[in-house]
Parts: sequence; C-alpha cells; structure tokens
Amino acid sequence: MTSITKDNQLVTDRPTAQEASTARSVGLLVLRLMVGVVLVVHGIPKLANPAAFIHEVAGLGVPIPVVCGSLQIAGEVGLGLALLIGLMSRTAGVLVAVMMGLTWVIVHVPQGLLGKTGISGESAVLLGLAGVAIALLGGGAYGADTLLAKLRKAR
Repeated sequence: MTSITKDNQLVTDRPTAQEASTARSVGLLVLRLMVGVVLVVHGIPKLANPAAFIHEVAGLGVPIPVVCGSLQIAGEVGLGLALLIGLMSRTAGVLVAVMMGLTWVIVHVPQGLLGKTGISGESAVLLGLAGVAIALLGGGAYGADTLLAKLRKAR
C-alpha cells in the first residue's frame, strides 16, 4: 500500500530489494534447517542399527533391500547434513524430493491415501515438496554454496 504524508512524502510498505533478498535468504535458511534436522533425526537411529532397518525394508517387499535400505539411510543422514550446511542445496533438494516421493509411494500409499488421522505419510509429502522448493530456489545466501561461490570468484 502506498500513501502520502502531510509533507507530501511518498510512503510505501513494500520492502526494498535488499530487504526482500534478505527475507528470501532467511526463509530458505529456515526451510533448509527444518528439512535437514528432520532428515538427520530420522536417519541416525537407522544408522545406529542398519540391519534392523534393512530387515524392515525387506518386509515391505522392496527389491534389493540391502541397497535400497542403505541408500535411504545414507540419503537421510547425508542429504540432511548437506542441507544443514547449505552444500549442494539444489542437488540435495532434488534427491530429497525423489527419496521422499519413493518413500511415500512404497510405504504410505499401500496403506491408503487417507488414514485415521489424515493423509497417510504427510511428513514424506511435506519433506518431498520442501525438497522441490529448495531445488527450484536454491539454498539462499546463508550456506556453504554461497561461501564456496565467493571463494571461487575471489581466485
């Protein structure tokens, strides 16, 4: 909204380009941190006892459960850490979206799209969509990707 003050000064409540850029980067930082923390928190117990998780994956009828289970563990911990520090954010976002999409299709869809408490596998859906957002928008200014780009440019 734009208005004019008593002394004919134009006032607007739209953010400046710098404010918008900062807000975008802070928003992307929050998104990366949220997704990264959730992935790492889900991955660490699987990493602590991979045999149990791989047995669970085999019970779902997933082909080559050792490979698929190992990739899931590596994905949750590795991609979570990458997002936490903002390293290869766009690639990590794509891989999170693929991993969570597969998780949703393999684990949750067979239970039915609507469960007793709502959408089946809503956390996988939300994490997958957050991965898409990160893939499209990047990690923002506050991460290792930006720092590495500045170091490369300084050479």
